[in-house]
Amino acid sequence: MAPARTLRYAAGPRRVADEAAAREAAGLDAVRARSGRPGRVPRAEAAPRGRGRLRGRSCVRDRTRGFRAVGGTRFPARPVGPQPAELTETVKNWLMGGPAEMTAQMKRQIFTEDHEAFREMVRTFLAKEVTPYYEQWEKDGIVSRDAWRAAGKQGLLGLAVPEEYGGGGQHDFRYSAVLAEEFTRAGAAGLAVGLHNDIIGPYLTTLGTEEQKRRWLPGFCSGEIITAIAMTEPGAGSDLQGIRTHAEDAGDHWVLNGSKTFISNGILADLVIVVARTTPEGGAHGLSLLVVEQGMAGFERGRNLDKIGQKSQDTAELFFHDVRVPKENLLGELNGAFGHLMTHLAQERMGIAVAGIAGAEHLLEITSSYVKEREAFGRPLAKLQHIRFEIAEMATECAVTRAFLDRCIADHSAGALDAVHASMAKWWATELHKRVADRCLQLHGGYGYMAEYRVARAFTDGRIQTIYGGTTEIMKEIIGRSLLD
Repeated sequence: MAPARTLRYAAGPRRVADEAAAREAAGLDAVRARSGRPGRVPRAEAAPRGRGRLRGRSCVRDRTRGFRAVGGTRFPARPVGPQPAELTETVKNWLMGGPAEMTAQMKRQIFTEDHEAFREMVRTFLAKEVTPYYEQWEKDGIVSRDAWRAAGKQGLLGLAVPEEYGGGGQHDFRYSAVLAEEFTRAGAAGLAVGLHNDIIGPYLTTLGTEEQKRRWLPGFCSGEIITAIAMTEPGAGSDLQGIRTHAEDAGDHWVLNGSKTFISNGILADLVIVVARTTPEGGAHGLSLLVVEQGMAGFERGRNLDKIGQKSQDTAELFFHDVRVPKENLLGELNGAFGHLMTHLAQERMGIAVAGIAGAEHLLEITSSYVKEREAFGRPLAKLQHIRFEIAEMATECAVTRAFLDRCIADHSAGALDAVHASMAKWWATELHKRVADRCLQLHGGYGYMAEYRVARAFTDGRIQTIYGGTTEIMKEIIGRSLLD
């Protein structure tokens, strides 16, 4: 037998038994180095490939126009505690956030070279501006404002906002899908760019007056104005008719009273779109959207809520005590909030669905790599039939879901996605993420239960997906009603 050799590669030393194994491992490493896929450690000198064009312009842009590439950087090692000696360096690397081998996937058809160039730029941004600081944000329970300003400078905020207000001018949801996928794979749920861009942005651009747009959108796109939307109350979640926060007409202003809870960006938000009752007897149709700005007397923030996941994403209670909201801060039609909310919920649900499937796929990548390296009973876990069956089932479910989601992404980008299919996407992708996260954690054994490992964080960060943006039960009700009523 040939003497054992030591091969060094990105994840650390690995013993290989013969020349063939060495060549195979080296070939795999070369493929990883070329792939540019999620989980690869980019070289310090690397730059995003290509110069994707948006409306005929380069992806390089200044603060308010187009996209600008940033220099590559290396992912820093995540601070961790002592590890058992028998856990190989390769396994540690995959557990803690290093390269994960991609599982086999069908080639996706919905993205162009422009989208892929944008994806490379997003990955580089995450490596430089998010990953090095994320552990501290998790401990602090909030993301630094500097990260929001960096995202604005990079052109990641206001993708669909018209250029005249400082945005990217791109009405193509595929760019938002790329953002959601890459932020999810990086484990960066705390920087709520999707909420800002895809949920709140459309309210401002489609409902705002010209004066409102010029007042709010430039800061929205630069990261100087962080936004939130306040619907949920202690006694009203999915049931909008139960909203009790109310606003009384006082001539040139509204007097707003009430409270909201579970508000994402609640601590940082400079601008909050509040759903309030403006007609007592109107039921769900007596609601309006009022924009409350930081500094308005009577507007107070409660505590930063302690969640089991997404700890760096500030989530708060908001209180309104006789807040004088100028009449010009009414967004959209008086008593028209219900219709406005229904119109924009499809995009919100698509954003959550995209994060759901991206998270499930990434968990599968991590776990597939782990079971190939982790040994038990004298051989890798991947040699056990039960493990193979588990991976096969999850891979198939992810592939089928991905095909449906990509069709929905394409339809939504073309303005053709309806509320029913958005509900299907949201329900199925988020429930799939929940199942995959649970099964992948199980396959990691005790290590999967340790908070510093990314499989554990993905498990807790993703659990909320079946709740916010419309619960699984509400999604099923929408689908069933459309088929049977």
